[in-house]
Amino acid sequence: MSKRGLSAADKKTKLLELLHETRDFYQLKELEKLAPKMKGIVSQSVKDVLQELCDDDSAQFDKIGTSNYFWAFPSSVTNVKTNALNAKKAELAKEQSRIQALEEMVEGLRRGREEEDHRTSLLVEHAQLTSLSQSYQAELARYGDADPALYKEKVEAGRIAKQEACRWTENVLIAMGWAKNRYGMEEEALRQGLFDIGPTWEEDYS
Repeated sequence: MSKRGLSAADKKTKLLELLHETRDFYQLKELEKLAPKMKGIVSQSVKDVLQELCDDDSAQFDKIGTSNYFWAFPSSVTNVKTNALNAKKAELAKEQSRIQALEEMVEGLRRGREEEDHRTSLLVEHAQLTSLSQSYQAELARYGDADPALYKEKVEAGRIAKQEACRWTENVLIAMGWAKNRYGMEEEALRQGLFDIGPTWEEDYS
């Protein structure tokens, strides 16, 4: 079975160990030579691992002239963790202060809004009246056909319909008279042939 390579986390740990143990400053090329010998990290991955260490502040670097130098001291890790802890403590204190301010605001809003017997009785009465109103509305809906306003609307609609029927009856009579005079046709023939109406239609709509 072939030997399994180091994981990304293992590479970071071992490269950081190398920097802590030697406590020296290195250029990238120097680390690419030392890391395979001392920690078994392939040289091609040293650059990426070193960049990750610098990104999370586990290692530091600085540019001197045209070259970048990298280092990491054990005390640096403590400083990084201490700074992170202090930042979290400051954030926690800020949030606790905000929570306290909100609690005080809520408490202030509650003052003067305590439940009173009179208010409670009014709420009960309001609920009862609302329920009673809803029952009346439901009962009124059952007698919708006897509603005076609805009856009035129906009477008015019937009156308008009768007026329209009379108007069209008059129009038909005018048309029949014109056709009778124009073509000399008998009224019965006009009724049957052109308008298809019976002899009592005038009485039906009168």
